[in-house]
Amino acid sequence: MDSTNADMKRPALMLPCSGAAARLRLEAVLRQLIACHGELLDLVRAQRTAFTLGNLHALRDAAGRESVVLQRARDLDRRRRDLTLALLPTPSHGGASDGAPRLLDVAASLPAVDRDRLVSLRDELLVVMHAVQRETTIARRATEALLRHTHGLLITLGQIARGSTHYAPRGGRPTHTPTLSTMSLVG
Repeated sequence: MDSTNADMKRPALMLPCSGAAARLRLEAVLRQLIACHGELLDLVRAQRTAFTLGNLHALRDAAGRESVVLQRARDLDRRRRDLTLALLPTPSHGGASDGAPRLLDVAASLPAVDRDRLVSLRDELLVVMHAVQRETTIARRATEALLRHTHGLLITLGQIARGSTHYAPRGGRPTHTPTLSTMSLVG
């Protein structure tokens, strides 16, 4: 393969840079990802607290900010992937089972001090990502439980309403049987 074709394989957003500069960029992106996921963790916890307290305004606010943080995390992860690809020793070098480049593959080709710093940042990012995943799972389960409870409550109210006496406007008796429609909110 000639150098022209090799240049075409380089990610479009990556400017050519030395290995040391790319490694420093990667470390900076990893630090930003750690901060971004930390912010996401705070937002998920704020949503859970707002949910527990029934504070709809705080819940909406946290959910609105969450989408912005998630987009920033996606953009940073793309940059991390591009930098990881640029730093791989060879273009066909390893990767995860899904074909994504791995930080550990890059770290393996670095001197010990640089490798340790990169692996430490990777491990810190994983800790924060797992915490976000754990908090999100708790919030999802609480939401599902509330939906099941609400659905059951609506079904019960519908059953109770069928046997009771209802009045039409102006105090008259209704001419038709009142109905209460429900839908399943539990997926």
